[in-house]
Amino acid sequence: MNKITLQLPDKYYPVYIERTGIEKLFEYIRKNNLYKNLFFVIDENVYKIYKNLLLPLFNSYPNKISYKTIKATESRKSLKSVEALYYPLMENNFGRDTLLIALGGGIT
Repeated sequence: MNKITLQLPDKYYPVYIERTGIEKLFEYIRKNNLYKNLFFVIDENVYKIYKNLLLPLFNSYPNKISYKTIKATESRKSLKSVEALYYPLMENNFGRDTLLIALGGGIT
């Protein structure tokens, strides 16, 4: 798994990139004691392909986990689409103890 650091004016965030191996992701999260809760943003095409792999992994996670699929179109590359992610996060009481994970291509 590759790690890059996203540097902002007052903070920095690690960004992890892996081309394959969703199982490795869950292993990495547990091994490194990353955030308590998980929220996935998933390209709907990726979800259709990997649904049978993802759902058992989601169900086995011991803490709060949720996901939202998004349509993979150019029109989704907007602030309005980002705002649409806030609602499921707020409705399910996800907070600063949540790791946001994007699975997909250019839209996610």
